[in-house]
Amino acid sequence: MARRPILEIDGVTYSNVHEVSFEMFTPYDDTCRPTDRPHAKCIRIEREMDADSPVIAQWAADQEGTSRKTGSISIRDSDDADMLTISWTNGFISNYRCEVPDIVEKAKLQPFETFEILFETVTIGDATVDNFWKA
Repeated sequence: MARRPILEIDGVTYSNVHEVSFEMFTPYDDTCRPTDRPHAKCIRIEREMDADSPVIAQWAADQEGTSRKTGSISIRDSDDADMLTISWTNGFISNYRCEVPDIVEKAKLQPFETFEILFETVTIGDATVDNFWKA
């Protein structure tokens, strides 16, 4: 059984991560033959809102595009051994959403934020995918 993921962005650890997903794809033709190299799409993170939420939202609102960040998500097993680490460079938030569940019908649920990080490179274990951004 996995423990709660550990999110680190530019050396700062953020707690209360509930869900993580990662997407990668390889384009292919109608015969299912690869037509290009693998592309890393995004890391999607869902976490409870807390005192650090404004920092994440501020990063998402960076209109100048100057706030690119490096980070990682570490997933550990019940013995606290590393199961998987996904790390990225030159990342930015492409989609940010905060939600406060209905206070009557969903009173037991915490407010949460969901965001997607796009990046120039991503490393999963020993494999690195470069999205080859052009300068």
